[in-house]
Amino acid sequence: MSDRIYSELHNKVHNPIELLKNLIMTIHKTASIDRFRKIKTDKELIFNNSNGLYINYMNSM
Repeated sequence: MSDRIYSELHNKVHNPIELLKNLIMTIHKTASIDRFRKIKTDKELIFNNSNGLYINYMNSM
């Protein structure tokens, strides 16, 4: 194994601060993706509901 690869692996495994930082970033990315999906779904529901209300309102006139 080359010295550079060994050094990188050694630093990643033996540096708890780096491991913690990577874990937090992974959790943050996952939470951000989930939040984006929820917002997108909520907007689609609001859009679909508002169209339904508009159509129902126009039909009642």
